Amino acid sequence: MNQLPSFYGKGNVDLRGPRGEKGDKGDQGEPGPRGERGEPGKDATGGASPADLKRLSDDVALLKSNVIDEVTARTDGEEALAGRLQSVEASYAKRTDVDFALDARVSEEATARANAILAEATTRQELAATLRSETTTKVSAAIQVEQKARADEYGAIASRLGAIEADYTTAGEVDTKVTAKVSEEAQARADAVSAVASRVQALEASSGSGGSGEDPVARAAIQEEARVRADAISAEATARQNLETKLRGETSAAVSSEAQARSDAVSAEATARQNLAATLRGETDQKVAAGVQEATSASATALGSLATRTAAVEASVGGSPTYLNRAAYFADWPDSRGEIPNGWGLATQTGGAVVRRDGVIGRYAMETSWPGGQGNLFHAVSGLSFGDAGGGVDLGMMIGPGWFVVEVDVSLVEGQLNGSGCYLAGYNTSGVAIVTASWDFALQPDATDTAPGAGLAGRRYRFALLVDFSVNDLASLRFHPMTAWESFLPNVPAKRLRWNLAGVRQATAEEVANKKARVSLGALTGRVATEETVRAQADGVLSQRLSTVEARFDGGGDVDQRVSAKVAEEATARANQDGALASRIDTVETTANGAKASLQTVSQAVSTLDGRQEVYWGVTGTTPEGRVAIGLRKKDGSAGEFLVDTNMRVTGDLLLDGTLTTRTIGANQVTSTAYAVNGTEQTSPAGSGLTVRDLVSTTVTSSATDTYLVNVSADFGGSSPTTSYLYFRILRDGVVIYGPLTIRPTAFGQFGVTFGGMLATSVVDQPGPGTHTYTLQLYADQSGASWTSSYKIMTATAFKR
Repeated sequence: MNQLPSFYGKGNVDLRGPRGEKGDKGDQGEPGPRGERGEPGKDATGGASPADLKRLSDDVALLKSNVIDEVTARTDGEEALAGRLQSVEASYAKRTDVDFALDARVSEEATARANAILAEATTRQELAATLRSETTTKVSAAIQVEQKARADEYGAIASRLGAIEADYTTAGEVDTKVTAKVSEEAQARADAVSAVASRVQALEASSGSGGSGEDPVARAAIQEEARVRADAISAEATARQNLETKLRGETSAAVSSEAQARSDAVSAEATARQNLAATLRGETDQKVAAGVQEATSASATALGSLATRTAAVEASVGGSPTYLNRAAYFADWPDSRGEIPNGWGLATQTGGAVVRRDGVIGRYAMETSWPGGQGNLFHAVSGLSFGDAGGGVDLGMMIGPGWFVVEVDVSLVEGQLNGSGCYLAGYNTSGVAIVTASWDFALQPDATDTAPGAGLAGRRYRFALLVDFSVNDLASLRFHPMTAWESFLPNVPAKRLRWNLAGVRQATAEEVANKKARVSLGALTGRVATEETVRAQADGVLSQRLSTVEARFDGGGDVDQRVSAKVAEEATARANQDGALASRIDTVETTANGAKASLQTVSQAVSTLDGRQEVYWGVTGTTPEGRVAIGLRKKDGSAGEFLVDTNMRVTGDLLLDGTLTTRTIGANQVTSTAYAVNGTEQTSPAGSGLTVRDLVSTTVTSSATDTYLVNVSADFGGSSPTTSYLYFRILRDGVVIYGPLTIRPTAFGQFGVTFGGMLATSVVDQPGPGTHTYTLQLYADQSGASWTSSYKIMTATAFKR
């Protein structure tokens, strides 16, 4: 189609007038019908689509926001006051299939005031967010801060308090609470006489489960405090810090420290203290602990200065385990109970006897006697009642499935172990035995991993027996310590046992993993302590150090069963205008059930300005027998030499059980004499002067090199019808070593001879090592001779060199 020429552009002249107003639109038509709603979709990131949000908003029961802003200002003839309160709050709640609510809140308050006597400014701020759900789950976070400054005619003070806290709490089948908190307090103050600044800060985190009001399962905390102060006459600074972690079951670790410095016009002092501790209590109340304590201080005054340091390191493990049967140690046994201690029942007794004895672990022990032969004798303790004589019901034995350890400490007083042992059974709630275990002591390895067999009378045996009772429906245990049981041996031999301990406990995780029970030890403790002091004054200086190393064992139970060893050292050095002294005292000490043995060594040196020099070394020992042993051994274990390079004076008796070697002592200067005196009158038998008679004897103990001088003297008299002689001789161990010595008559008569006089003679002998007896004998050469002797003396002198 051809385009028509424009009317308005004719002749290059625009003939158009101005544009007119826009006309009104016509009426809008009716909207079409709405289509069906489609399924809700997801956006590209997987989040809620606009359709989801629209659907959620349809279910909202409460959606609220609130803003409060209030400003106050006032001025009058007395004071000026300005304040501002601001609060911003938003909350969201849902009330359909899952109820929950969310709240967020910010509030802030500020105040300033001034008047004729003071000026004060305060701000408070709080921020909080909380979520609550229908399962009583609460998640919250909050910040609270308060700051304050004040000045008046008495002084100025500024403070700041702050707290930051977050926690998560749920209450369901298992309550759970997790909390983290930071709190801080700072303050500064100044007045006409002093200035003080302090700061306290605490950080804490905890996690817990269980019923309300219970301690948290895990907790960690740090607390820190710092403070400084100064006034016209003194200045002081202090800092304290505590760090702690803790798990339920008494497992914890803690560090605490404190430092302080102080000075005034006449003195200055600084101190520091630090403590470190760690504790673990296991499944069977076996407690393990370690600790370090240290304190240091230094001070100076116009009179002198002092510095001290004290440190202690300690570690411990063990303690008595917790047995399910509380009477495991037989400690509760009044006279009225007869053969049955409290906490036990007598299950079967066809013979034998039971008596109470003093215990070595508990207050008492149960001593049982069996005469031998067929029959049974055993006690019982149970969670359920079985009608045993004396009861024997202990609710501690009411326990479910698990691994258990039977511990027994028994002494074989006399007889044999065969036919003795213990028995453990598990029952359901109906009182039906569903699992059993038994142990024959003769066949069961004890704590030494050796089966004792018949055993040795007088010996003590310890057993730890592991058993798996992880069976369904287990509700109670029944335990028997058995003196005699036919199921072990039809004819049980005679015996007497002393039961020191019979208990059942839960097995530890380590015992279950290793499939081996361990015998419970008592408490073991080790400790090292050191104290050091240096003091300087106008009249002298003193340095001192005390050190102690100690180890202790406590066997548990309720009697004194303790063993300890201790080494103590004390060193002192002192100097003054008169002279100097140095001393050292070393003490070693052991104790066992109250009996003590100790050895103390003292070393001391003194020098004085007047020329006196003195040294002292001494050893003091204490034992029940009053004996001190000093020994010296070479590296190979053979005896060494103890050299004394000076004069020695012994004021007591010198008793030598060994050999005395006298290399430089003069010949015959060391002697030992044995002697004997016989003052009884002796005569020859009537008409038989030939019979040999012993007049006197003495016994000696000789070394291989000893030489003896044997001296004898004796009076004699007598007669004979014819010419006759008397004879003396000296014997060693029945062998003649001297004689016979012939004694001629003193007179000859018509009808015979007479004798009379004194014998005195000696002999030198080397008898050799051992015990020997010297004897003086007298006899005549004719049977008709008669003689008498009324006083005889013999000496045997040993010459050691």
